[in-house]
Amino acid sequence: MEISQDKIEENQLFTSLLASGSDDQHTIVWDPLHHKKLLSMHTGHTANIFSVKS
Repeated sequence: MEISQDKIEENQLFTSLLASGSDDQHTIVWDPLHHKKLLSMHTGHTANIFSVKS
């Protein structure tokens, strides 16, 4: 299975975190400084997620 990432959004309140959405309908919160996935959640969407906003 190939998953593409369409957009990454930086949170202005928590500047050390990133949130991403993807073709598998998941939203992921990342700690890019430590190269770690902090949270992955299935959103219930039935289509691709192109943008995540805080």
